[in-house]
Amino acid sequence: GDAYAPWPGSAAFRCQTVSDPQHQRRSSYRAAALIAAVTLPQFLLGLGDRNIWIPLEARYALVAREMLEAGHWLLPYLGGEVYADKPPLLFWSIAFISVLGAGVTEWTARLPTALAAVGVCLVTWQLGVRLFSPTTGLLAALVLATSGGFFWSGRQALPDMLLTLWTTGAFWALWEWFTGKHRQAVIAVGVCMGFATLTKGPVGVVLPSLFG
Repeated sequence: GDAYAPWPGSAAFRCQTVSDPQHQRRSSYRAAALIAAVTLPQFLLGLGDRNIWIPLEARYALVAREMLEAGHWLLPYLGGEVYADKPPLLFWSIAFISVLGAGVTEWTARLPTALAAVGVCLVTWQLGVRLFSPTTGLLAALVLATSGGFFWSGRQALPDMLLTLWTTGAFWALWEWFTGKHRQAVIAVGVCMGFATLTKGPVGVVLPSLFG
């Protein structure tokens, strides 16, 4: 009975607390909230303050605007001609968000990339938790979020961050599948690789396959 209950200050009590599912869930919620509190303002605040000046940003925003205005949802167009340089997922994302707003603007053009950057940090956290420890996962996410190159890429209307999100998700799902913890993860692998391919072509399949 109570005679065998561990004393609150003992190592046995600490081990019992760490292994408690409710304690683990609370720790996960706090870690996710901390990552969101850091990344959401970092990537969303002032997102539309800077004019689109990078040529590729301007081109992708124009493709999305033409998709929205002309209703060419299946095939991207630029200047009335089929634009086959990139798959359509980024253009779909920009156009869909712009439907909810006031058309394609600097903010709506960059929002899919910014949300993808937040998603990459969350997936990195979970992957670190699975591979190492909760502390390692949290630190990995925060270090990634505050890296200069990652911050810059997460605030541009380019497909690279979306590709990073889907390939990182595929890596996580592949690891879960190979370790046998979640056999249904193979479905997540296919979904992530499919979205990665819709983002930037065959590289979305090649990169996760190299891991496998």
